[in-house]
Amino acid sequence: MGLKNKDEVIKNYNKLNRELQESYFGKIMGSKISGWFAITPGKPIPNFEALTLEGEAFKLSELKGKFVVLDFWGSWCGPCLTEIPQLKLFYEKNKKHLEIVGLICKDSKAGALKVVNDKGLTWTQLYSESTQFAPLFGVTAYPTKILIDQKGVVVKVFAENKESTIAEIDALINK
Repeated sequence: MGLKNKDEVIKNYNKLNRELQESYFGKIMGSKISGWFAITPGKPIPNFEALTLEGEAFKLSELKGKFVVLDFWGSWCGPCLTEIPQLKLFYEKNKKHLEIVGLICKDSKAGALKVVNDKGLTWTQLYSESTQFAPLFGVTAYPTKILIDQKGVVVKVFAENKESTIAEIDALINK
């Protein structure tokens, strides 16, 4: 569970017998590995459906034709909150050809709503009490961003908390 190197995790997971792969921790690791494959750069990201924070239906496939940044965050995440002003400026500059989709992780609806309202976040925010967004995409660090091109293909995953992340995404979509 503590391994960070994806190749090592996959290699060790594949050594497990079926009983261990189907155990509680085996299922967690299997889910994480499936999520990693789902966000492989150069491959189409799987479509998914969820509800927005306001309870409206959302389908990722409806955003084809625009760049999409999936933003995995939570109100409890200091670095997530710190980058909001920079993310807001980036969105305002690029919203004609880009959508940001916040995937609220490990959070209460009240906590997420407070941040969205207090900080004036205007892009789509997805929330679910039952769906764990992070494991679906193998996300283990916050904030994580996944850049998807206009055809629905993963361009790059930004799993480190770096000040340059938003500038790097900006450069990629405005080549």
